Amino acid sequence: MKTEYTVSPSDATVRLDRFLRQQAPQHSRAYLQQLIDRELVTVNGASKKARYPVKAGERIQVDFPDIQPFPTAAAMPLDIIYEDNDLLAINKPVGMTVHPNSTEDQGTLVQALLAHAPEIVNAVYDPESAISRMRPGIVHRLDKDTGGVILAAKTREALLNLAKQFHDHTVQKCYLALVHGEITEDQTIHTVIARKHTGDGRMGARPLSNPGREAITHIHPVRTIRYGRDVATVIECRIETGRTHQIRVHCKYIGHPVIGDPLYTNKPASALSKRLNVTHQLLHASRITFRHPKSGREISLESRGFEHGIPFDNHPAT
Repeated sequence: MKTEYTVSPSDATVRLDRFLRQQAPQHSRAYLQQLIDRELVTVNGASKKARYPVKAGERIQVDFPDIQPFPTAAAMPLDIIYEDNDLLAINKPVGMTVHPNSTEDQGTLVQALLAHAPEIVNAVYDPESAISRMRPGIVHRLDKDTGGVILAAKTREALLNLAKQFHDHTVQKCYLALVHGEITEDQTIHTVIARKHTGDGRMGARPLSNPGREAITHIHPVRTIRYGRDVATVIECRIETGRTHQIRVHCKYIGHPVIGDPLYTNKPASALSKRLNVTHQLLHASRITFRHPKSGREISLESRGFEHGIPFDNHPAT
C-alpha cells in the first residue's frame, strides 16, 4: 500500500526516519528504517538515507508491504502439562512441526495453540515481521520427530522474559535418549557445532579450537538394554546451550548415535534401528525448569511417556 506525506515547515530538518515515525506511529522506527534501506521510501521520487533531513514541501512516498497474516488456527488435541494467563507447556507429540515453514504449513503446533488460546497472536517479537507472525508464542523449538515438553508464551511480555532466560542459559533443559552402545559413566561433551556443507541441513561437532558455536551437553547413563548381541543405553542429557540438533550431533560425535536418527548415525546404530523398526530418533524433552515470567517463582515441568517409545525385547534390562 503506497502512502504519501508532505513535509510541513514545522517538520523541516527532521531526520527522514523520525519524520516517518511521527506520521505513522503505529510502526516502529526500526521497521521504518528497514523500509528506507529497502528503498521502499522515496523523497520527491528519489531514495534517501534514514538520516536525511527532510525539507518543507517535499513529498515522502512509502510503499508499505502487505502484512503477513498469522497462520490459520486449527483445533487439534493438545496434551497440556501446565497453563496460566501468561504461558502454557505442551507435551508435543512426535511428528508435529512446531510452526509453519516452507515445506509444511498444516498440522503445526502454532495452529493448534491459536485455536486453543487465540490471544497468543499478541506474543510476537515484532508484529510487522513475517517471521515473527508465523511463530506467535514460540519461545523455543523441538525437532519435528522429537517429542516432549515445550513452552509457549501467551503475552509479549512473557515471550520476551522467557526468551531472555533462554539467552542467558538460566533455563535447565533435560532430555532422555536411547543411544547405541553402552555408556557406564557420566560425561560432558564440550565442542563447537557448525553447519556442514552437505545440502541437507546437517550439523557437525568439532574441537573448541575450530570455528563454530560453543555447545555443552552433560550425559548421565540411566539404564542399559540388551538386544541379543547389541546393546543400547538410555541416557539423560542436560544441555547448557541450545544449538541446532545439539544432542543428536554430540551423541554421534562420541560414537553413540541416537537410535532411529536418520541423519546422525553409523552402521551399527542404523542396523539396530532397522532391526527394531524404529522410524524416528528416540529423543524426548523430558523436563524443563525456568522462572515464571511474572511471579519469578521457579517452575519445573516434566513430560512423561518416553519409556513407552523404547522397543524392549525379551532380554532383561540391566
